[in-house]
Amino acid sequence: MLTKTVLSTLCMISAMVYSATAMAQTGHQAHSSHIHGHASAAPQESATDIVASQCWGRLRGANQASALYFTLENKDAKQAAYLVAANSVAFGDVMLHESYEANGMAGMRHVAQVEIAPSSKLAFKPGSYHVMMEKPQEGLKIGEHIDVDLILSNGHKVTTNCLMKPISARTFED
Repeated sequence: MLTKTVLSTLCMISAMVYSATAMAQTGHQAHSSHIHGHASAAPQESATDIVASQCWGRLRGANQASALYFTLENKDAKQAAYLVAANSVAFGDVMLHESYEANGMAGMRHVAQVEIAPSSKLAFKPGSYHVMMEKPQEGLKIGEHIDVDLILSNGHKVTTNCLMKPISARTFED
């Protein structure tokens, strides 16, 4: 009996290790054609009085990732807001990311949610939180505007319009 339990446990551990390895090796290809954010079955309560402003993006080539930046303001004085995903028909893949530095090395990582505290603003900007976008629609050009849905943990959408700029842009004003 002990042997069956040990073998069963080893099989489950092996399956978990295999799954984790496969997911790590496939990267974003495993995420194609769906909204990122992976909201849980029970939605987390989120403020809905959210305003997005100064949205702009750095547009790169068809096979390179582009990024969006904006400011989110939570006008609710009591409830935090939780951004869990973004979506745009202008791009095939849209993900929440943050830039970070560790041990002298810079990197980026996917984030499951971003909290906007009550009565506060949070800037998505170069070197910080941003929306990473891949697979742009054919013909998208610098100077064009795209609509982006910012999706909160309770399913509420905040739609904003974003100006696409060259990769050399550093701020909304550039």
